[in-house]
Amino acid sequence: MPLRISFTMLVVAFFLSIGIHLFAMSDPVTLYLDELKNQSAESQNLGLESPFQAPDREKIGTDSRILFIGDSHTVGPYGAALDGFLRSTGGKVRSIGVAGSSPAWWLDKTVTHSGFWSRDENGVVDCPADWHTPRETPLLSDQIRDFQPTHLVISLGANLTGLQESQIKTQCDALLASAKPSGATLIWVGPPKRRDNQNQDIMYGYLRLDVGSSAFFIDSRPFTEYPATGGDGIHYSTPEGTPIARSWAKQVFNLIFRQ
Repeated sequence: MPLRISFTMLVVAFFLSIGIHLFAMSDPVTLYLDELKNQSAESQNLGLESPFQAPDREKIGTDSRILFIGDSHTVGPYGAALDGFLRSTGGKVRSIGVAGSSPAWWLDKTVTHSGFWSRDENGVVDCPADWHTPRETPLLSDQIRDFQPTHLVISLGANLTGLQESQIKTQCDALLASAKPSGATLIWVGPPKRRDNQNQDIMYGYLRLDVGSSAFFIDSRPFTEYPATGGDGIHYSTPEGTPIARSWAKQVFNLIFRQ
């Protein structure tokens, strides 16, 4: 009998240890960072530049100035949520979302007719009641010169889906060239999952390759899953999608400022 009890206890302890390990590894940010470390090691083995490290949260404070730009996802619940998380650092934050925008729009002032949202460093929100109201995309260079950011969060890429590799590279390189002279820490957040991910997965391969050597690049797909029904298959502004968008924003914030 003592031997049987001892054996049973060992079996229970074994499965408990597995359960605890799996629970600890289930945190999406932990899983993502582990994958980032693997990519870094692979890059070093291949003689390539390693992915940028996330900014140190201890350096984010009341003297920090965070410029956050993006597309329709930034106009939606994801943008408002991430804006709030960024402001919780104590730094000054300026957020701007232009629906339909790709990197090129922030260089040529393309006019959107699909929605605009912004919140300046004083907390003043600009969002036309009629989302069809035409609004010019601000020049990134103007925003940098006026706001003098210490950190620049670029949440773009959704509107690059379906473009050729050369087109994606041209747009991203031009935007990064406009941003780099500022000396700001650059963070590029890719778009969330769509219901149909085939073309997006191809775009992501190009985007990561082009942006990853110049900015801390975040792949948003591990943190999002588009609802099986409802919505347009892209935007997370539906009742089912909004909680996912807010959770996505939280995971992005945790990655950017994880200690």
